Amino acid sequence: MESTNLLEKTTERNSGAITARRLVVDGTSALVAGMTVAPAVSIIDRAVTESVSGRATLLGSVQSSLYTMVLRPHRFFIARPFAIMLFLYSSTYLSANTVDTASSIMNNKPADTVTSGLPKFLAVSAVNLNLSLFKDVQYAKMFGTTAPTALPRASYGIFIVRDCMTLFASFNVPQMIAPRLPPSVDGYISRLSAAQVATPVMMQIFGTPLHLLGLDL
Repeated sequence: MESTNLLEKTTERNSGAITARRLVVDGTSALVAGMTVAPAVSIIDRAVTESVSGRATLLGSVQSSLYTMVLRPHRFFIARPFAIMLFLYSSTYLSANTVDTASSIMNNKPADTVTSGLPKFLAVSAVNLNLSLFKDVQYAKMFGTTAPTALPRASYGIFIVRDCMTLFASFNVPQMIAPRLPPSVDGYISRLSAAQVATPVMMQIFGTPLHLLGLDL
């Protein structure tokens, strides 16, 4: 009996240690993913906001941001716009990674299992929507030409629709369409990776007009 209890306690400790390590990996991966995505998205969002407000042309804003990022990286990467975007995307990826880890543990599946169900969509949406709305308001205040004012409720509604579309395309659609891609794709990149890259980009065709409409209200 004592040996059985000892074995159970050892197993629980090992399981807890493994879970902790996986969560650390989830957090590190989320931060790296955020660092990868945040610079480009920060530049684009600033350019769109300044272009709509008439503060700068789209190309001029992009060139100015790229100049700062390349020649004065310390100013770009410690600035508030980048910090907001990094926090947004790192938190979003962390929530997605955590759901995948929890699902794999509860269902006794491999650590690299990727889920695509409603729980993941709801968890990621809860994190991303709130942070995205905060980001949109801050960018409008920082890069608009008018005095800082509250955004209309209609703008919030449009931003929520845009973000839900983007999240669904980023975290749910890839797992659905990857098996439908031609097997030949695996010769260059995994079908899941190809879908994860392609679907968010394609969704921007619909998301960008909504973003512009929300800023224009």
